[in-house]
Amino acid sequence: MVRYSTGLKILSVLDDWAWFNLGSDGYVKAVELQKTIDSLVSKLKEEAVGGDGVRKYARGNVNYDGNELALYVAVQCTPDLSKGDCAKCLSKASTEIRSCCTGKPLFFGTVMSTNCYLVYQHTSFFYPPSKFNDKECG
Repeated sequence: MVRYSTGLKILSVLDDWAWFNLGSDGYVKAVELQKTIDSLVSKLKEEAVGGDGVRKYARGNVNYDGNELALYVAVQCTPDLSKGDCAKCLSKASTEIRSCCTGKPLFFGTVMSTNCYLVYQHTSFFYPPSKFNDKECG
């Protein structure tokens, strides 16, 4: 994600007006998708908001609908947001994902603003954790 400004203050400012969403063309025969994603996002939001100043990120997965379906979810806020603004942004993302994707129910969905995102899929999109630590990044 890249942000650019010609004079407007953008760091540490929650921009709640610009949202983008993308859902798949495919559907999944899910009964409990909305309930499952709400529960998982609630847990992940707490983890991301409680993260350090650089890494406000959390991911997780759960099986649902009698273990027939797997759900993978990731959430993240930009590091400049306060914990309170990160929580607000991810709450709004959770609301946005309902209106675009989980009510249908779509195979995958993504919502993002300039400050945070939420993405879910029914196949894993997670990569193994990196083997370097933050101090090596400079």
